[in-house]
Amino acid sequence: MNNDYLRVNSKSDDAEIVDSEFDVAKPEIVPEKKKVTFMTILFSGKKSRADGISVDLPSFKGGFTVFLSIALMSLVMLLVAILSKNTTFLIVDTFLISLMFPLSGIVMFSDLNLRKDLKIHEIICAIVVGVFAFIIVYFVENYISSVLRDYSTFANILNAITNDLFFFVLCVIYLRVARKADIFTEILICICIYSGYMMFWTATGLVSELFVAVPGNKTIFAIPSEVSKVNDLGSYMGIILQKGVYFPFLIYCKAVITAGVASLLTLPFRAAKEKNKTFYLFILIEILLHILSDYNPLTPSFKAIVPIICAAASFFCALRILNYALSVK
Repeated sequence: MNNDYLRVNSKSDDAEIVDSEFDVAKPEIVPEKKKVTFMTILFSGKKSRADGISVDLPSFKGGFTVFLSIALMSLVMLLVAILSKNTTFLIVDTFLISLMFPLSGIVMFSDLNLRKDLKIHEIICAIVVGVFAFIIVYFVENYISSVLRDYSTFANILNAITNDLFFFVLCVIYLRVARKADIFTEILICICIYSGYMMFWTATGLVSELFVAVPGNKTIFAIPSEVSKVNDLGSYMGIILQKGVYFPFLIYCKAVITAGVASLLTLPFRAAKEKNKTFYLFILIEILLHILSDYNPLTPSFKAIVPIICAAASFFCALRILNYALSVK
């Protein structure tokens, strides 16, 4: 054994002794891939650089542009209505406000859908489904409220639960029928369904506030010819902020949550199937936030705190769902 060792390690020039060299490859360290999140897209622009590599990212510029444009037009129309004292401009303004969140949401998630595999007629079809969903929910909620007239609090809770579960089931069924293979295509479909609902909910809610009861007749309503005849124009401004901005924002967050959960449950993601309980928890939180947003506390301090809690919690949950969807993209 020692002779073999000496023969292999000798410095002799004997032709029978062969020297061999071996190159040991060093393990290549692969840098961890940087996660793409909502904030990454928001602050990185069209390109994100990681280790010298430029990565294409979607942009929210289109959605924000649509939102700001419609908001500016509605503000101008509101000023024109006040200066001209004409309610017709207020009615036009309500329809502009009702388009603000739906259109900007559709444009934003169209930008996130990089595959661009959703046609215009499919978007319109989903919006029409949302309009019919609004009609169904409207009659169901009125029926529940009339039956439980003496139990208004319980009726509001039951309406909130029915509303959220109905839209969740509707989105899941619609996505299974549509059979899209991309998560953001499916989220865009759900956003379109909610947009149809949101447009009619906002428009009918704001227009109904312009109607005043005719004295002596509780069944006939009329629109005043002048803004000055509206009971309280200042309170109507508050109604615009409430029904035109605050509640549509909550509905929009709810749409993102429902869309994300419905998409992750219908697509064949193994990771999604392993986290079904977590996704259902988001739906439960969404229902609780809906119930809380409908609660009208008597204490003035709680009247300011409750909307902040609902808006912040809804945005946080929607952001978590959106970030998870980006991670499995």
